[in-house]
Amino acid sequence: MNDSSHLSGVMDLSGQLREWMRTSLPDDVYGRVKCDGWHEALVSASWDAMLALLLHLFSRSLQEIKLIAAFPMAQYTELVLNTAIKEQSGEMFSNLRKVRLLYDRDVVRPHRGIRVSFILPFIRLKSVTSVTIHGLQDDSTAASTLANEYYTSVTELKSPVVVLRLT
Repeated sequence: MNDSSHLSGVMDLSGQLREWMRTSLPDDVYGRVKCDGWHEALVSASWDAMLALLLHLFSRSLQEIKLIAAFPMAQYTELVLNTAIKEQSGEMFSNLRKVRLLYDRDVVRPHRGIRVSFILPFIRLKSVTSVTIHGLQDDSTAASTLANEYYTSVTELKSPVVVLRLT
């Protein structure tokens, strides 16, 4: 049984679960059309939809996150992060301080590392004081330029590990 069919079986357990998932996606925050599509992706066992749901549900209490990245930022995960960026004064990710992004070289080789565009939403969250990146695709000049826009200093910037700290 592959991972997707296992998740799909879990999603088919009850109509109550489907209803709970849909009511957990607030139309007033993300928009009805996006939430309807997100719900369809959840029922289809999309890893992106599930990760985004977890990020949404735990966004107020999450203090540290570690993601293993193999692909560009996915649609619903990006939606949650961009909404949090727009609502910086709100509670979404208000306690998030540390972000660790690791690249999984065994999954997808064409990308050859984490893109700066994947990192940007995390850097733009005002609450985040430390971002550690293992396996940056773009050169360190691009990361340095980006970091200097949001951080007062970069304590360590060398490939393949980049550590950005707000001081």
